[in-house]
Amino acid sequence: MAERSQQQAAGDDLAQIQAKLASARGEFETLARQREQATGQVAAAQQELATLTKRLENRRAKVSEKESAQAAKPPRKPARLAARTKHDA
Repeated sequence: MAERSQQQAAGDDLAQIQAKLASARGEFETLARQREQATGQVAAAQQELATLTKRLENRRAKVSEKESAQAAKPPRKPARLAARTKHDA
C-alpha cells in the first residue's frame, strides 16, 4: 500500500511538473513573439530616425548656404534711409 501511495504521489508530482512545463512553453512562445514585434518596431524607429536625421542635415546645409550667400553680399541701406538721403541732397 505504501508503494502504491508513493507511485500516486510521484504521478501527481509528474503531472504538476508537466503542467508547469506546458505553461512555461506557452509563456516562452508569447515572449518570443513579443520580442519579434519589438525588434521590428526598433528597426522601423531606426529607419525613421535615419530619415529624419538626413532631412535635418539637408535643411541645416540649406540654411548654411543661405547664410553664406547673405554674408557675401554687402549690406544694403533700408529703403527709407536711402530715400531720405536722396531727398536731403
